[in-house]
Amino acid sequence: DVVLCQIVPGLQDHKNCVPCTYDHGTPNFFSFGLAKLASSHAHIQPEKKGRAMCEMFGAYGWAEGLKMMKWLVDHMVVRGINRFVPHAFSMTPNDPDCPPHFYANGENPQYEDFGLLMGYADRQIHLTTWGDHVCGSALLYHAEAEWSGGNYMYFHDVARSLTESQLEFDLISLDYLLSASAENGKLALNNCRFESLIVPYSEYLPQRVLNKLADLSKDGVKIIWVNAKTQKCTEGISFDADFGTVANISELPSVIRVNIGCDIALDSPFRHLRFCHRTDGKNHVYMLFNESVDETFEGEISFSAEGRKLIYDAYENALFAADGKIKLEPYETRFVIFGAEGEGSPILVAKEKTAASFNWSFEVGSEKHTELFNLAKKYPRFGGKVTYKTEFSACKDAKILDLGFVGETAKVSLNGKFLGTRIAPPYRFDVSGLIEETNKLEVEVITHLGYARRDEFSSYLGMEPMGLLGPVELYK
Repeated sequence: DVVLCQIVPGLQDHKNCVPCTYDHGTPNFFSFGLAKLASSHAHIQPEKKGRAMCEMFGAYGWAEGLKMMKWLVDHMVVRGINRFVPHAFSMTPNDPDCPPHFYANGENPQYEDFGLLMGYADRQIHLTTWGDHVCGSALLYHAEAEWSGGNYMYFHDVARSLTESQLEFDLISLDYLLSASAENGKLALNNCRFESLIVPYSEYLPQRVLNKLADLSKDGVKIIWVNAKTQKCTEGISFDADFGTVANISELPSVIRVNIGCDIALDSPFRHLRFCHRTDGKNHVYMLFNESVDETFEGEISFSAEGRKLIYDAYENALFAADGKIKLEPYETRFVIFGAEGEGSPILVAKEKTAASFNWSFEVGSEKHTELFNLAKKYPRFGGKVTYKTEFSACKDAKILDLGFVGETAKVSLNGKFLGTRIAPPYRFDVSGLIEETNKLEVEVITHLGYARRDEFSSYLGMEPMGLLGPVELYK
């Protein structure tokens, strides 16, 4: 159940106030531990067949619009969650119970585009439940450490280090570890095969667990102790852990890459990139998600899979040819597919800005405006739709329209042709072959209701600007 502002875009580095604890939230647990606990269990327990379900979106408040919902879907899917119960289609007018409500008796201006988000999520889930999950390493979930009376480190601190270094893992509890075995140097647990077993520091662990670790190491499983080895048993006796490798948490990613290998590697570090990998043994699907809200990733990515690859955009439901570098704007997701049939269209790249002058006109209520600005400054209780209109001249070779910052859903029409709807960044539209000598552009922006309703739950979220802020630019 992901509710009550537990996970908020852009707040993974801050202990923010959250209503779910009546205090501060722990971003390392909620952002890097929570979803992995569920998806790991779904991978490990055969009866679950990889299925992990989550109720989503409720009790975030009316400030949570489709933009944040899309980010939350990406956050969960890339971590292995693949069944969702959206909260909620309430039939009660002005229902105070855990908003936002998608329909809200017809009063939620974004409800008409909620289906776009659900279709996008379904396509992602289809690809991330195909084939088998590629496990990476096993990370020990040592809950017993928290009541053993000794010092310990949190599992989710290690999970964050692995996640931000693009190293995949599943969490396994101590009871599951006791049923695991060694198989050709890997940790075998039901249908999962792990390249290594990572043990977060704990002053004490049960003796049977330490004995199991020793047996696994003897049989060839690579054991990595984070920060220090465990030398004491919860039963009150010492233990000689003369096996495994010790790595400080800051060095852990490089130790894994050098000694064990990795599934993907970036040409330069980018801590906001998330990924998951599925395969049927021959073909491969990688999901890539830029979890940053303000930084762009652009670089080379090396994959353990080999061969011809294509790029898939689940929002546009379009297949593209893969070139050398991969670019992901904030909020953006792409799939890299090895073994797919078809050629794929060329990816539109904004290579060169072309001159264009936009003279805007729009109305808020009965008031007319000609300059773009943050609507929240002049209309702090506004919520709804605003249509921006302009006429402009530009180079006919222009291929991309970029709206810049939008708060927050944008529907675009050019010369009477509807170009589509974007519910989250990047707000870019293909205008290839559509630019004429004189052009008419309409941008309908639909806000969330956070400013208008000012509900209690929304007070825990940052309120972004409203409306079309730009800069609006054309590229060829």
